[in-house]
Amino acid sequence: MHVNGHNYQEPGESLELLVNGENIVFKYIPAGKFQMGSPISEEGRRSNETQHWVILTKSFFMQETHVTQALWKAVSRELPHALEGAENFLNDQYPMVEVTWDDCFRFISKLNDQNIAPEGLIFDLPTEAEWEYACRAGTTTPYYCGMFIGPADAYFGLGGYSLKEVKTYQPNPWGLYDMYGNAWEWCSDWFADYIFDTTTGSVTDPKGPERSGPTVDRVTRGGGSHATPDRVRSAKRYHSYQNSHECDLGFRLVLREREK
Repeated sequence: MHVNGHNYQEPGESLELLVNGENIVFKYIPAGKFQMGSPISEEGRRSNETQHWVILTKSFFMQETHVTQALWKAVSRELPHALEGAENFLNDQYPMVEVTWDDCFRFISKLNDQNIAPEGLIFDLPTEAEWEYACRAGTTTPYYCGMFIGPADAYFGLGGYSLKEVKTYQPNPWGLYDMYGNAWEWCSDWFADYIFDTTTGSVTDPKGPERSGPTVDRVTRGGGSHATPDRVRSAKRYHSYQNSHECDLGFRLVLREREK
């Protein structure tokens, strides 16, 4: 992908943007194919993690961290009312939490209106498939760090709700931080069982189902600080009503090609 005169080819190459005085780093995620979901033998597996092949035909960039409170304030000028007085949850380098899915898109709209993105690209939320593909970063084990995960790998399993400064732990192989723990992350999709061609066992560029019937929740991924190990696996799926705001639910941005 050619952006600002540079030809991005290697996963994890950095693209830096300055947004109202705040520096944001994105990592290049190349197009590719991977197995989404989990094998039946994976410990902690849930029935909605049916394993299937996903083909992503377009490369994109993913923010290396959660959207931080500093970035949120740089764009929106103030924090949500839900965080007022919550001193233990306030820190410029903490993930931005207590935001609804709709809040995220209002934030994204403000960014896109400022024409900050490189030519031909727009800010967005990741699809669920993009999120898992970027999280796995070419790995096939339950965690990108291997078969097991511990307190040295991510901020999780604390038995309560709290936040940690982003980039405290080592990133995944493609340079993405906090894909496990710290805060759950909104994805763009409605939540439902995976949709794929049962003949080929695959799907190309999935965006989740159209809203219909009982589908009222949006996908969330990654686990929060209180999550147990099974809830921070690469394949773990969760969901929240799109107007929910929770003290352990935030988001990260992607940059994708603008549809022509």
